[in-house]
Amino acid sequence: MYLLIDWGNTHLKFIQQQTLVEGLDSEAKEVGVASPELMLSQLSQNYIAVLVCSVRNDDDNARLSALLDSRCEHIYFARTTASACGIRCAYASPHTMGVDRWAAVVAAASADQSVAVLDIGSAITLDFIKGDCHLGGQIAPGKKLMLKSLASTGRVGQHTQSQSESGEVLGRSTQDCVASGVDSALNGVLSEMARQLENEHQIDVWLVTGGGGCWALQRLQQSGRALEYRPFLVFEGLVKLYLSSEIAATD
Repeated sequence: MYLLIDWGNTHLKFIQQQTLVEGLDSEAKEVGVASPELMLSQLSQNYIAVLVCSVRNDDDNARLSALLDSRCEHIYFARTTASACGIRCAYASPHTMGVDRWAAVVAAASADQSVAVLDIGSAITLDFIKGDCHLGGQIAPGKKLMLKSLASTGRVGQHTQSQSESGEVLGRSTQDCVASGVDSALNGVLSEMARQLENEHQIDVWLVTGGGGCWALQRLQQSGRALEYRPFLVFEGLVKLYLSSEIAATD
């Protein structure tokens, strides 16, 4: 059994896999928790290997390693590199690119297609891959970050209903006004990202992932684009990176 971990800025997600192939088991189930300790409380067995995609700091990663050390033969932490799995990174300093984005790029790349990847989470990220070349991307704050930036205004954090949920464009309380404004901002970010990219490049397919992926998919569908929802894209890339690593040869 293998354990796959995606530890982001706000929470940790994990999947357990019987075997590793380029892709996930058809019955793969993602579990989200607030901390490694909570994850550990839900695990009842040892693992051949633990695969980790983490954007956390060195201290957090060391803590995770210590918790898992007795539960597996080895732990693999994915890293962003200049190239991997035949894909070249656009960054001049690859290590500064979030490894979750890099894993998604590696999973999304297709030799004969131009692919746009939208990951809707605590941040909204856009990456573009043409054949075996990652050409770059964009990053914007997501809903939680926008709401947090206004947290001192009318106790915003207690109410996050969007326009689409309430059916109202104009709020009648500070909380409703902020929720409506944030929803408009997110729609604007998504639309402008897509418009700018499509003005400069031919895009064969849009891959959408992340916790807010379904929200983005609904908005992008209105334009007639070729769309695919890939909720496990980061995990798919993590597996590909692991299978191409030296450590995988010891399994």
